[in-house]
Amino acid sequence: IMKLEIIVQPKITKYLEFSQSLESIIPDLRNICDSISLTEMNEVFSIIIDFKSAEQMEDVLNSKEIRVLSGAMAVLKEKSEIIIYGDGYKKTAEDLIAIKEYYSKKIKEEININ
Repeated sequence: IMKLEIIVQPKITKYLEFSQSLESIIPDLRNICDSISLTEMNEVFSIIIDFKSAEQMEDVLNSKEIRVLSGAMAVLKEKSEIIIYGDGYKKTAEDLIAIKEYYSKKIKEEININ
């Protein structure tokens, strides 16, 4: 099983905007991933997305919803942490673009190995 965890603390003045951005994309994300959970505690959001396959993860990382989330984070976040968990690896980054690039490289390496 693979998992993407996105932890975001929006700027205090941008909390509502970030919350609205999440509300607009979560329903569509639910349709393209295995499961998704969204929690908020002390004005910090935690989004955990589970995937059943590498292909599903790649589809989500390339989705319009992730681009919207990435843009919202770039403009509205105070700080963030993104963690990708896969088969035998864990990678942390500050933005979704870095995770996407890492994951694409990882997939290419696995294809070359097999």
